[in-house]
Amino acid sequence: MKINIIIIYFFVLVSSVASSNQLEWEVKEPFRFIKSDVERSKFSINKEETALAFIKNRMSRKDRKLLPPYNLTYWNTDINADRRLSEDYIFPSKHQVFSKLTENVAGECKWKYQDQTSQENCVNGFKFYAKTQFGKGSSRLSVIILSSDEVIEADVIVKDRLILGIGDSFASGEGNPDYPTVVSKNGIITLAAAHKETNITGRWMEDAKNKWVENAAEWLDKQCHRSFFSQHIMASLKLAGINPHETITVVPLACSGAEVLDGVLIPQKSPPGGGKFVKESQVNFAVKHLCRNGTIRIVNKAFYRGYTGKNSRNLEIQGMYRCDGELRKPDAVFVSVGGNDVGFAPSIAWATIPNSYRHLGGLLAVNITHKAIKPVCPKYTGQSICSKNKPVGKDRIKYWLPEYYQWFSEQLTQTGLVEDQSKVYLTAYPNPTFIEDGVTFCGKDRSIDLNEQARSKLLKGFWTQRWDLGITQSEMHDLNVGLIEPLYSEMKKSAEKYGWNFIDSYTSDLLSKGICAGYTRQDKNIPIYPHVRHGVWYPSDPSIAWAYDVDKSRWFRNTNDSILFQTDQTDSGMNGAFHPDFRTHALIADHLSTKVKNHWYDNGSMNNY
Repeated sequence: MKINIIIIYFFVLVSSVASSNQLEWEVKEPFRFIKSDVERSKFSINKEETALAFIKNRMSRKDRKLLPPYNLTYWNTDINADRRLSEDYIFPSKHQVFSKLTENVAGECKWKYQDQTSQENCVNGFKFYAKTQFGKGSSRLSVIILSSDEVIEADVIVKDRLILGIGDSFASGEGNPDYPTVVSKNGIITLAAAHKETNITGRWMEDAKNKWVENAAEWLDKQCHRSFFSQHIMASLKLAGINPHETITVVPLACSGAEVLDGVLIPQKSPPGGGKFVKESQVNFAVKHLCRNGTIRIVNKAFYRGYTGKNSRNLEIQGMYRCDGELRKPDAVFVSVGGNDVGFAPSIAWATIPNSYRHLGGLLAVNITHKAIKPVCPKYTGQSICSKNKPVGKDRIKYWLPEYYQWFSEQLTQTGLVEDQSKVYLTAYPNPTFIEDGVTFCGKDRSIDLNEQARSKLLKGFWTQRWDLGITQSEMHDLNVGLIEPLYSEMKKSAEKYGWNFIDSYTSDLLSKGICAGYTRQDKNIPIYPHVRHGVWYPSDPSIAWAYDVDKSRWFRNTNDSILFQTDQTDSGMNGAFHPDFRTHALIADHLSTKVKNHWYDNGSMNNY
């Protein structure tokens, strides 16, 4: 009789505990980088929405209140701080979730998760903080339907995924400040009045502090020109909306101007937003911030770095961090690097600055300018500058870059950040050199305005207002065959060699959206960059320009965009030229996040979501 009673009691107990599929739950505001719950909910991408559609819809309203919440994140803006991201951010122990019954039940329910309890109408569900993989305590969620004493239980553990972003200006968001420069209406009126009968060139922008800037541009990280609009952050934001049981922690370290051996593995010199150095290399930053309950020791590594104008390379010894405690390994490492190592910006300078001259004074001006700027030829062209500032871009790609990528791959493994190199995602550089047909190189007729504001960076004494700064089709061709195409090939080859994912599926879509696309000068004698004509601004008043115009044919920044929209009281106003705009970053983010999603859920584990 006693045994029968026990059996009956056990049967009743089991039958009163329903299966866990009668409970469903989802994380609230899964993109953890934003501190404010309100802003997280506002600045989020729906599962069915693309990053491109999200950002175009948001920016099309031309409302500064809809710009990214760059000042409400976990990023510490103090460049001298020992930690830029807190340990609680890197190792989250809990996250808010919402749970409800899969079917509506009348009456009251009593919910419990660890020491959190609630009793209310069953249809209201239960909002609580669930543990992550770094949390402690029970993961059991239980609800009692008081009308029937039925108990429903489920294990609830939030999986937090970590994304590490490494790289250069094409990943930092250069050209796309979170809060673009505000032009002073009064300053523009005064400037126009001062030039009633004359045309002025880009030099009207050179005195930004006193004449036309009301508010300087602002960034998530000013020193590195790191922006919310970057492909790394936008891809992370997109991934945060995919799995209702997961959160995303992103550590965005890409810095404008970074190279493999000047920023990624070695502390970066002269970052665009000020300071002689970025405090730590990107890899060392990652190791230090992802290390918990342990000490950081230093291992010296030797690197050989090449320099412009030198035949030999210099030996550099760099202390690489190692974690003796718990090192959190990223679920994905986003990378965009290599362009600066082979001379992307100096090659643009080579194409922009005239090589011809009409008299000895012109020869002197060109020679001094070349010496100061150190342009790099993408390939040998017969010009003397190509021999002075060697190796040319094509040779840097062939002889320097493979070794740089090898060192990068080795350090990812030796630091412990990456055990499986298939977690590395290298993005290809988009090609900005074509007009809207995607096959014809931009020539002087199209490029005559895109570099106009570069005059403000050249010495007045050389009469640079008379210099022709347009880029010819021949020079665009040389940029392609000497730099862009071989760089693409080497990146793809290295990705295959080290087992990285190479993301290039968007490049063909961007060929027709280059820096000269949609150029429509009505009168060949009237330039289209902002300038004064008889006291009136042409083609429009710069104070009403919107940095995030969704209708522009070109998806790359020119020099006018860079100075007008990202002037930030530093010498870096020109840095954004030839860089992707916000739409390009969002498009790349969509392709990048799709690749990561397929990698994370290739076993079909998303079928239930």
